[in-house]
Amino acid sequence: MKKIKILILGGKGQLGREFVEVLTTKKADLGNIDAVYKDCQVTSVDIDEIDICNYQQLYNKIKEGFDFVINCSGYTAVDKAEDDYENCYKVNTLGVQNLARICNELNTILVHFSTDYVFKGDSSVPYREYDLPCPATVYGKTKFLGEQYLTAWCPKHYLIRTSWLYGQYGKNFVYTMLDLAKTHNELKVVNDQHGSPTNANDLVYTTLKLIQTNAFGLYHCTGENECTWFEFTQKIMELSKIKIKITPVTSEEFKSRAKRPKYSLLDNLGLKALGLNYMRDWKVALKTFLSKIKEK
Repeated sequence: MKKIKILILGGKGQLGREFVEVLTTKKADLGNIDAVYKDCQVTSVDIDEIDICNYQQLYNKIKEGFDFVINCSGYTAVDKAEDDYENCYKVNTLGVQNLARICNELNTILVHFSTDYVFKGDSSVPYREYDLPCPATVYGKTKFLGEQYLTAWCPKHYLIRTSWLYGQYGKNFVYTMLDLAKTHNELKVVNDQHGSPTNANDLVYTTLKLIQTNAFGLYHCTGENECTWFEFTQKIMELSKIKIKITPVTSEEFKSRAKRPKYSLLDNLGLKALGLNYMRDWKVALKTFLSKIKEK
């Protein structure tokens, strides 16, 4: 059997490092990765080695010969993007266009991650893959345009939207709340924004299952069921056995440069249709995560 060669871009980030760990250990919280990845060759790079905005640099790397390019890179500073829109556009839009053009020319399968921010966030029901995006922020707009370039330039792609991502590496909401609990007697947390926390390990496992199918296209992939940031925080503290006062507040009380979506729950409809929705209930996945980091 031919050895699968995988290039991970953004390999030092939260999601990229999770991919590297799962692919090198062959283990995820949801089970062992199939034998198809047993002898895969993983190459991980980050911006200090490869800048996706540099077309020639990117081309020279991908032409070394990879079966899959998994793009975990991106401009994710949502508030900063409102003023730093040029750099946000370069990374989230032109960088993805570069990837799509190169992968199409070299017949390489491209896996790319997008966000719930491509939607306005004013729905009352979960967004499905067939719902039309209408982003309200610079970050969301650049991600959506990146999606359009991807679909226009590279037929062999998996476009995966996720939300409220947390994992064992890097900065995320779970770590932030745990750190704040060490220095505060009370936490004030927004209670009018609804979404679904997504465990990076679950996302990686499900993605690796999906890309074996050749069922190219758009997929939503988030934790199952919904909560608010306040409810998320409550569960983090409960499972961590931390006693602290948590006060619900409105979005208006926490002014931010970029408007946050009030309701951005994603329905994993495409995964369900393929019988590949391995994503756990967010509370179950969170419990596993907190147990894992406690052991470290």
